Amino acid sequence: MDPVPAHHSGPVRGEWPVTDRDDAMRRRLIVVASVMVVAVAVAAGGWWLVTAPPWRSDAVASAPGADSVGGADGQEVTASTVGTCSAEPVITPMTITPGGDGLTLGATIFTPCSGGDILSSNQTGVVVTMGSRLIAAASFDLSTNPVALNGDPRRTDLVFPPGSYFDVPSTDVDAQSFDVTVTQSGPRTTTQMNVDTGGIRLTAASPLEPSGVDTESAASAGLLDRVTADRDVVASQVEGRWVAQLSSKRVGLVAEGRTWDSRSILEEFSSFAARFDGARLLQSDDWSVFTSPGFLVTITAQSFIDAPTAVGWCRSQGFDRDHCLAKRISRTASPEGTTVYID
Repeated sequence: MDPVPAHHSGPVRGEWPVTDRDDAMRRRLIVVASVMVVAVAVAAGGWWLVTAPPWRSDAVASAPGADSVGGADGQEVTASTVGTCSAEPVITPMTITPGGDGLTLGATIFTPCSGGDILSSNQTGVVVTMGSRLIAAASFDLSTNPVALNGDPRRTDLVFPPGSYFDVPSTDVDAQSFDVTVTQSGPRTTTQMNVDTGGIRLTAASPLEPSGVDTESAASAGLLDRVTADRDVVASQVEGRWVAQLSSKRVGLVAEGRTWDSRSILEEFSSFAARFDGARLLQSDDWSVFTSPGFLVTITAQSFIDAPTAVGWCRSQGFDRDHCLAKRISRTASPEGTTVYID
């Protein structure tokens, strides 16, 4: 067979000849197929948008390939979000310290639900006790600043302002002996949010009066507990030495424009303890150098070698003679010569 000349315009051997009519039909088939593919894609996309639009809060959990975990109460959440839990969180105390803004409980907070939890109630009650002693009780408003919890304990500082704590435990008390209960009585404002594992600091919105508890009696018991804790320490470390006396109060005393009760005396003592990195509380009846019984006396935790040094400390802190004096502490000495005022 003769070879095909290079300029030949007919079909190359092995190819089907294509006519103009066949070419037009082929183009129509391609167009129809393309339209069908687009229609199927749009229908599928529309169904996904209806069932799981990306702006819905559960879109991440519904999206194909999401890393899902079992949520609280049957709710499914993702590894990066948490839902709500019907069980109350568990707070484990670690430290407790007085401060300028109140009594601060350092703790970890944990949810027993595997899917996490969100604390967002405007009435989240927290009550701290140690045996029969009421330490603090307050309501926290978490409606505008909710707390997300996952499976790990989260470091938390709970601040109880004056009026919401009724005891100031000494520094040698083990905070882990405290019991903490949490009750969310208000509605939750948030049901799903991203996980945040950082430490948080929460300040109570208002004092809480636990049912069946007389808070004035609780504060009175707290003062006496502190007196008992400080008595032996002062006797062993300060006997015969000088201190700065910062306050002397008893229930019912009218002074400084107010009538003092156990709660206000406790708050004043706490403020001194925070301001001066510690303070001691004495009952005047326990020490022979005081002439008036029934007074609760706040002194500095530090002691001084003589009266002038203690008076000098009072001056350096900006006190006048009515609010700070030098006092020699003893259980056996007479009152004479144990009190020196600022000139």
